[in-house]
Amino acid sequence: MADYHIAMGQALVLNNLNGNTIYTGPQPIGNALRSCSAIIMVNTVTGVGGLYHKPAEASLGSQARTIIDDMNTMIQPNEIWLYYGNAVDHGSSRATDLSDLSSYLLNIVPHINNRPASTGAVSVSINAGVPQINTNQMNITGANNLTNHGAGAIPGIGGHLFM
Repeated sequence: MADYHIAMGQALVLNNLNGNTIYTGPQPIGNALRSCSAIIMVNTVTGVGGLYHKPAEASLGSQARTIIDDMNTMIQPNEIWLYYGNAVDHGSSRATDLSDLSSYLLNIVPHINNRPASTGAVSVSINAGVPQINTNQMNITGANNLTNHGAGAIPGIGGHLFM
């Protein structure tokens, strides 16, 4: 099984998240979830899952909606987590973006798990059908670094990278 590292603006969906890990975070520098959000979608029945490192916006933009919609189509999630960076000022336009994002995700599933990403990192995997969310920073040495890859199908891993 393998670890995959994505950067801000990227989303990765794996056809089989069981035993595989998708990670986004501080390594390399500049990838931390500060005002960004990490959206994790998982289908616990099929094992399909993905993570989107969504950049901060004043309000939910059309590019983000397109990526979320594409992930929803591929994953058909029954569980969603929203981890947000700790640089969110609840009176700011970024708070509006987070509120819009939460509302948009609630159109997909009846409940989302909102949590701060205080370390600036988040990862997801599935073990025996149970999603494993980790907010610790990972040592990404040896990980498949997808930060410089373009969007599209990733040969050999059964996955799709969005940007």
